Amino acid sequence: TLSDVVFSLGEDDAIDHHNAHLTIERAWITGFAHEGIAASGAGIVTVEDTVATRCEQGIEAGYGTPLVTVSHCLLVENDIGLRFGDSYDWADEGTLVVSHTVSVDNTEANVLNLTDEGGPRPEAIQVSCSMVDDPAFDGHDGNMPGVPGWTAEGCVDTTTCQGTEIGPNICD
Repeated sequence: TLSDVVFSLGEDDAIDHHNAHLTIERAWITGFAHEGIAASGAGIVTVEDTVATRCEQGIEAGYGTPLVTVSHCLLVENDIGLRFGDSYDWADEGTLVVSHTVSVDNTEANVLNLTDEGGPRPEAIQVSCSMVDDPAFDGHDGNMPGVPGWTAEGCVDTTTCQGTEIGPNICD
């Protein structure tokens, strides 16, 4: 378990989980040349109440069969916010499950399903009660279109889905 941590400025990944059972909570990740969080191999990665910014990819469920669950997170100003798949020549068969999360203002994609074979894997990404500013997800499973408002402190302005706020709780 990684709790209340900051990872800043690196040439590869901030957290590379490979086959672990890992919980990441209340993390701030910024400025990595590759992934903020890279999940690969197998195992379970749970990411809660975390901010990933200015990375190539904020959170990635890469090769192998990782189960990556993301809740109450903010992914902003990355190249890609949330990604399923990677560029390695190994099978991408895991799952990325996202809820109550904001992934907006990423330069290439807020959500990307792209395997090493050059296409998406159906059903690999599940997004609910989130704001990802992506027509494939907007309006489905409680997802809200657009970009949220921001408070003076830079936090997500109160937006709820099913009575629960979206975005990180670190601003509370």
